[in-house]
Amino acid sequence: MKNPTRPQSYGLKNSAKEEANRILFLMPYFGRWPEWFFIFLETCKHNPSVEWLFFTDCGEVGPAPSNVHFVHMPFAEMRSLAFQKLGRSVKLPMPHKICDLRLCYAKIFDEFIAGYDFWGFGDIDVVYGDLSGVLKGKVLTHDIISFHKDHLSGHLCLFRNNEITNTLYTRIKNFEDALDSNDYLIFDELLLPGGTGYSSQQKYIDDESSRSLSICAFEAFSTPFSLHKPWIDGTFRFPTEWTWENGQLTSDIDAGRRFPYLHFMCWKEGTGAIAAHGKRHWRELRRLVYIDPSEVKNGFRINCYGFHPLRTDKPRPDFIDAQWKLFLRRTKNMVRFQLEEGRRKGLIPSSFSLSSGVQDD
Repeated sequence: MKNPTRPQSYGLKNSAKEEANRILFLMPYFGRWPEWFFIFLETCKHNPSVEWLFFTDCGEVGPAPSNVHFVHMPFAEMRSLAFQKLGRSVKLPMPHKICDLRLCYAKIFDEFIAGYDFWGFGDIDVVYGDLSGVLKGKVLTHDIISFHKDHLSGHLCLFRNNEITNTLYTRIKNFEDALDSNDYLIFDELLLPGGTGYSSQQKYIDDESSRSLSICAFEAFSTPFSLHKPWIDGTFRFPTEWTWENGQLTSDIDAGRRFPYLHFMCWKEGTGAIAAHGKRHWRELRRLVYIDPSEVKNGFRINCYGFHPLRTDKPRPDFIDAQWKLFLRRTKNMVRFQLEEGRRKGLIPSSFSLSSGVQDD
C-alpha cells in the first residue's frame, strides 16, 4: 500500500506554531459531505487554536478555513492503513465502523500527530461554539478530556499525546472484538470509573489505566433529547432552538450560558426523546439548510426545521409528505418505541404485536 503523504504536504504547521497545548482532531470521513458541512467548517474557523484533519474520499469542499486540513484517500486505503499500522487484520465493512477504531488513531495516524500536545476525535453532526472557553487552564492538565461525565464522548474527545494514552486500546478488555466484528460495538464511548452507561454500552477503561491516567470528564450538555441524560435543570425539557453568532453558541432556554458545541444527532436521526414523544425531526424534511454559504458568517439558527438565517421570519420547511401523514408516522413510531421499551423492561410480553394490537399465536 502507498503510504499517505506526510502532514506537511497538507498544510499542517507542526513546526510553525510554538504555543503550548496544540490540539488536532483526527476525522476519517467517507462517503459524501452532509448538506450542512459548510456550516460545520464556519464554526471550526472561529476556533483558530484547534485544528481538524480529515481523511476522506468525499472530494473538494471549496475554500476551507486554515485550521481544517484534508488528506484524500479512498476507503480501501483506510482499511489498508489500519491493517499496516495495527499489524493485524481489521474488519471495516462500512465507514461508520471506523468509530470502533478511534482509540487506535494515535497508532494509525502516528505521523500526523507528531508535534501536537493533544489528539482527539469527533463527529460532524455538530456545530462548535467557543471551544477555547473550555479547553484551557486546568482542563488541559489532564490526560483525557471527555464532554460526558460517565463515558467517553464519541462526538468530541481529547487525549494527551503520550505513550499511556496512545496505547490505551491495548489494555481494554475484549478490544479485539472491535477489530474482528463487522458490527459497530461502541468502543469509542468507554465507560469511565463510576459510569453506568446504557444497555449496549458495557466497555470500561481498565482499572490500571484509570489509576494512572488523569481524566477530566464533565457534562457539557451537548446532546439534547437524550433518554438517559437530563438537561441542566435536571428535567427532560430540552432547548427547541439554538443560535450561533460570532463564534458563540446559545440555546433558547439557558439564558446567559454559552455552549462549547451542539451535537444534533437526535434531530438528524429522529431518535431519543424525539422518537419517544413523537416530536418533529429532520428525516421529515427534503431540505435541511435554508442559509446561503455567503451568509453563514452572519450567524444562524438550528431547530427541528433545520438551519436558518439568524434573523428571519418563522421558517417554512420543505416536508417530504403532507402534515397529517407525518403526524401519523410520528405517532406510530412513538408507539413502537414505547412498546420496545416496555418489552426491554419486561413490562410487555415479547409476543405482543404492534400491527394487530393482540398477542401473536
